[in-house]
This record gives sequence, structure tokens and C-alpha cells, in this order.
Amino acid sequence: MSIFGFNKFDINGKNNIIAAVVDDKLFKLGRQEIRKLGKIKIHGNNNRIYVGLPLNPANINITILSDDNVIKLGKNCMFNDTDILMERGNGNYLCIDDNTYIQEIHIYISAGAKCNIGKECLISSGVQIWASDFHALIDKKTKQVINIPRDSLTIGDHCWIGANAILTKRAKIPNNSVVANSAVVSKAFYETNTVVAGNPAKIVKHDIDWDKKIEIY
Repeated sequence: MSIFGFNKFDINGKNNIIAAVVDDKLFKLGRQEIRKLGKIKIHGNNNRIYVGLPLNPANINITILSDDNVIKLGKNCMFNDTDILMERGNGNYLCIDDNTYIQEIHIYISAGAKCNIGKECLISSGVQIWASDFHALIDKKTKQVINIPRDSLTIGDHCWIGANAILTKRAKIPNNSVVANSAVVSKAFYETNTVVAGNPAKIVKHDIDWDKKIEIY
């Protein structure tokens, strides 16, 4: 089943699979079959990338530099200049659900962290999603690492993340919510239909909804 064709392809390791998902069935894709997805670099073993179809034209840079990682991209998503980096630890996980639009963002996942982005989301340009820290924070007395990610970074369904927002490893955005431009979200929020803004982010509006159709104005 030939669906794509490669633009740039650099895979080194064992048992790495890129597969299309059609009606819950997997179709393994080879070197000649991924042109629409973007650039992929995998240096590791047992990594999986699952792509839901149909896939709109995309420009994704996926870099995986460890083992046993999973990336799931839902159907009807749109990606423009999206960077996904997994490294410094095995078993990292990213799921982006159906019908989500992503514009020029950076996603970083390490130390076995997990990131879930819901369906029908809109993520604006310049957004940074850090499901884990880039370096270890160590207790001076015990020598133990104290900043290991414990929970998934989660963006619920139908969320709008404004331009240049930053979400860290403790962030949770509930369904039907908005993150304002340049907000820094470093904790979990649980109330749906809200706007969070500021640094650190806090709820500034309740009982809202949003629509990407400009015609409603």
C-alpha cells in the first residue's frame, strides 16, 4: 500500500517502524513512502511512528535519539514547521489526536515523559511544549534526581493555545479551554471552558467557548 514518498529519511537502529493507520489496521511504510510527512531522523531501537489517514500536507521534523518511543499522529491533522524531539531517556510518548491544527511549534520529550494533545485543537505559532526538563535537577544531599516527570503533559479536546505560550511538564489544560498568548503554564488546571493567561498562568475568564471560524464576528 503506497501512500507517501520520503522527503528526508535518516533511520539507524533495529525494529523501527513508521506505519499508516487505516480503519484501525496498520500498513508499514518503507523508505519510498513518506513524502507528505516531512523529515524523520531516528537513531535508536524499537521506535514507532503511527500516522492516521488521511494526512494533510505536513512539514514535521521528527528526531528520535533513544529507544522504545511512540508517536501517534491523528487523522486530518495539519502540521506546519513542527519540531518533535525525543531523547535522553527511553519510552517517551506523544499522541496528537484527530483534526488538530499545529502551526510552527516545538515539542520536547525526554526521561520517559508522556504528552497527550486532544482532538480539534488549534496550537499557534511559537508555542513550546516541554513534557520534561532538558537537564537533571539533583538534590545535593541525596544525589537523587528530583525533576523526573511524574504525570503526562495534557492538552484536552478543542483547546486553543495562543502564540508563544509555554507549557511545562506539569501542565494540564482541560477541554474547551484557551491559553492566552505568551502564557506560561506550569501546573494543572481542571475547570473546563476557561481562559488562562499570564506568567505563571491563572484563570482569567470562566464559562467561555471558542470557534476558529472568523465569520462569527
